Amino acid sequence: MQRRRNTSSTPITRNTPDAAAPPRTSTRRLGTGKTQEETWQEDDAIAAAAKAEMSDGSQKLQKVLAQAGMGSRRDMEELIKSGQVTVNGKVADLGMRVVEADNIRANGRTIKMRHPDRLPRVILYHKPEGEIVSRNDPEGRTSVFERIPALRSSSWVAIGRLDFNTSGLLVFTTSGDLANNLMHPRFEVQRE
Repeated sequence: MQRRRNTSSTPITRNTPDAAAPPRTSTRRLGTGKTQEETWQEDDAIAAAAKAEMSDGSQKLQKVLAQAGMGSRRDMEELIKSGQVTVNGKVADLGMRVVEADNIRANGRTIKMRHPDRLPRVILYHKPEGEIVSRNDPEGRTSVFERIPALRSSSWVAIGRLDFNTSGLLVFTTSGDLANNLMHPRFEVQRE
């Protein structure tokens, strides 16, 4: 299986389970400072984690907490490290995997795992000039998050941004994975 569009004259190939696929031949550096090989290894690790997640139904605890609308995954990692999260009555460890039957509590609040078959919510919003695409603004300007419907069990993630003095269409979702797949450069989604 070939990955990524190659714009240089140097061939970039990848080993795959397919017998016909040629071996990897490039180690040129990307804009991230990583070699192509390191990027492929990172992609393989992400795919392996996703496959493991699908096979036993478990998910990382910080992901479950972030999906419940408690904050970002990084914030949830700090919350877990501080000992404020319990799973089945025991203090949780960072990187711990949980299943739907586990009793998860964070800051005294019971957290339910989302069902993987449940589709994320998505809304389109026409942002007028004079609104900021941020949850916190030290200048107190109107935020787009004040204009869209409030959610109880999750939070909206903006897919992209527009400047304060720009109007246009914004997409919001409750799925961080969907937002990442649409925004991260490695997925090469064209936006115009």
